[in-house]
Amino acid sequence: MVSGDKAGVVIVWDTTSQTAILNLHVHEGSVLCCSISPSGRHFISSGQDEHICIIDTSTGETVAMLDDALDGLGLTAKFSFDGTRVLIGGEKGNILIWSVDQSCLLFEIQAHDGKVFDCSLSVDSRLLLSCGTDGKAKLWDAAAGAVVCQVTNFFGSHHM
Repeated sequence: MVSGDKAGVVIVWDTTSQTAILNLHVHEGSVLCCSISPSGRHFISSGQDEHICIIDTSTGETVAMLDDALDGLGLTAKFSFDGTRVLIGGEKGNILIWSVDQSCLLFEIQAHDGKVFDCSLSVDSRLLLSCGTDGKAKLWDAAAGAVVCQVTNFFGSHHM
């Protein structure tokens, strides 16, 4: 598990011993979101400093910096269930799908008119679900970047 704080520190937790095993100052300013990969080998974090990074949990070394991939803040960042991709939802309504293995942007979707609150891939990575400040929740064909269906008037701070 990982947690982040307003001082820019990300802590990696060992759930067996219930202790902090890695404590890293990753961002200048608050950590906006952080998530650990399914294998536990990496975590991703996004900060108020507009840095988004993937870090090796055993060494604390940065594996990839995704700063140039997203214009603005990354408000949500999650690994796919197989750990090969990362989803990043931005303050400008876009969602990035990043390949962890190839260390490159696979594609970007302009998903919402406003901030992306949250986004998530299905277990098989074929579908993507997003919700934004525009009051819409959208289900996407992840490969085509096309909306399959949407719900409007979806207000409030919903997270998946």
